[in-house]
Amino acid sequence: MAPARRFRGGGASSGWQLPAAIAITILLMASVESRARIFNRWKGSSDSARALESAGGKLAYEADISLNGGDGHLKIFGFQSHLHDLVKELNRFFGDAIAKPRGSMSQTIIRDKNKVLRLLIVDLGDQGQTMVFAMEQSQADFKISSSAPAEHLLRAIPPYPGSNPVFHAEDKNTDMSLAVSSTQAEPETVKGYYDEQLHQKGWLTANEAFRPKRAGKPSQPLQLRGFNLYVRGGEICMILASPGDRLGTTSISVLHKQMQMD
Repeated sequence: MAPARRFRGGGASSGWQLPAAIAITILLMASVESRARIFNRWKGSSDSARALESAGGKLAYEADISLNGGDGHLKIFGFQSHLHDLVKELNRFFGDAIAKPRGSMSQTIIRDKNKVLRLLIVDLGDQGQTMVFAMEQSQADFKISSSAPAEHLLRAIPPYPGSNPVFHAEDKNTDMSLAVSSTQAEPETVKGYYDEQLHQKGWLTANEAFRPKRAGKPSQPLQLRGFNLYVRGGEICMILASPGDRLGTTSISVLHKQMQMD
């Protein structure tokens, strides 16, 4: 397999925003509700990649991914096309298996006898730019990924006490993991717990690490897309605690990445 391509961006913060954006998108892919149709012409990754490239897609990134312990291979393609136009074009290959867009995205699952292809098509809202996230799994790995983990799989950051694991994703090419769990504790209580625990283990908020401390004012965690950001050496950790889908619950998202030093 070809090595993963790296995204390039301007400024230090782009390196933090990208893992969060990819991880959140992987999370969306994992929660796709299937209206999947059997599409007999789809023969696997080479077929799907060829279809995306023939529609004008440029491969931006690929990686081996684990979802809830089930392995898969993710490819991300960039397009200079509007979402609705791209869905119509891709359905010429995928036999109208891709659902009509709802809002700024379209998502579907396509199966054959041996493989499962998840497609998430996202409108970037920038002059007709669209991204397609295509993840291929075996039927067995797809079945594993479709259930919540039996235990907390993220080892680098401790789970919130008493929380229940909901989801785990790992990008094996970039040492990035995302864990989602659920608890009945309040979001601010969860944030306070992680702030205390991470500081005890030598982590600093991004503000503490990169911005001068103002006299008499405690440093607050820097937020990116709602995540509180912490750093320790070559590691980054992002914590998001927000109201869960069920009343009285809090959803906890913990992203950990070991930065690769050039």
